[in-house]
Amino acid sequence: MNRKLPLLLLLVFLPACSKGGEKTTSPIKVALNFTFFGMGGKAAITEFPVPLKFGLHDSGTLRFTDSGEYTVKRPGKPSSRAFPYKLQADGFLELSVSSLSRWPGAMDLQNKSVLFFVDRRRRTRNVGDNAPYFYLGVPQIQGTPKLESTWNAFGDEMVFASKGAKGVPENVARGFSGDLVIDKTGAITKGSWVDSTGSKGGLVLVSGKTRSFANGELDATLDLKGGSQTGVRSYSGQAGKHLIVLLDEDASKDQTIGMLILVRQRATVDIKTLAGTWLVGAHTLFTQPKASGVDAANGELTLGSNGTWTLRVTGIRGAPFEYKGTFKAGANGKLLFKEDNQARDWVAALDPDGRFLVLSDNIAPANVRSKDSEVGLYFAIRKTLPKKQP
Repeated sequence: MNRKLPLLLLLVFLPACSKGGEKTTSPIKVALNFTFFGMGGKAAITEFPVPLKFGLHDSGTLRFTDSGEYTVKRPGKPSSRAFPYKLQADGFLELSVSSLSRWPGAMDLQNKSVLFFVDRRRRTRNVGDNAPYFYLGVPQIQGTPKLESTWNAFGDEMVFASKGAKGVPENVARGFSGDLVIDKTGAITKGSWVDSTGSKGGLVLVSGKTRSFANGELDATLDLKGGSQTGVRSYSGQAGKHLIVLLDEDASKDQTIGMLILVRQRATVDIKTLAGTWLVGAHTLFTQPKASGVDAANGELTLGSNGTWTLRVTGIRGAPFEYKGTFKAGANGKLLFKEDNQARDWVAALDPDGRFLVLSDNIAPANVRSKDSEVGLYFAIRKTLPKKQP
């Protein structure tokens, strides 16, 4: 599949990488190829409309070897040299990109179904400031993926509005969550989600089609009607067993770039089975006109068997922040999270194997009596527990 190149194309993740990385020994070693997709942008944006150059994206292949090293391959470019990685027994992942820089993340060690990592400190010439990135990786498979199913859908997008556009949060960035049905021909026969339009969100009806290719690659064209998202979106991405990650990289027609995550639906979740610690990566888009920006964070989500939750993550500022509240099970693998101190709800979904969660803060909280003005995606991978000794 012919993917578009990132706006900012680097042979390796950072210019400093060419100067050499620190040698390390990984406790866990894997030999796997993941297709990765990244969304990033300028950390602090004072302009409205948001200039196109402040929204960034990235895609390519991560190749892990059982020697404890990885390489990066982007479309149309040679592979990078090898850099060390460190993968812990609980799934915590650290990618060394220079002697001074390491990117934190996590991998599902049980099923090898997904990974995430974040870059909180990248500086770029185009942006002229910190440009944090959030990445998801899906393992490459043999053959074409089976897409026929009903999917929980989550996403966000940066908006590059036209001059004279109304200065409202949905013309800066949007979050959304809902459902999609894909039939055996690849057509999206039914779909809808709620986006972050106005004070209560807007209903968006979704139709379209998908095309799948070898190694799990696919394209998707979505026709959106309603909310603030009316128009066509063109995505390319990767499908796994229960997960599809898609990236809209071309802002020339729809004035947006965005990420769409699909999680295969499942039976209702028994929340007691979720108790424990989950490793989390986050992508946040601040939506206040002339005070917007991008953040990427990582940390941990703790779920209690009694339906309590605490999320602690660290973003670009380096200081940890915390959310907490209660959650309950919804239909089709969904979970409904309520935050204690702010007037907003989060929607989440668990995959059928119970290995990862996607959470969406898809209402711009400035419109609902909250302290912040943001939308966000959170991806959580269950910590791998050590095997009990006989």
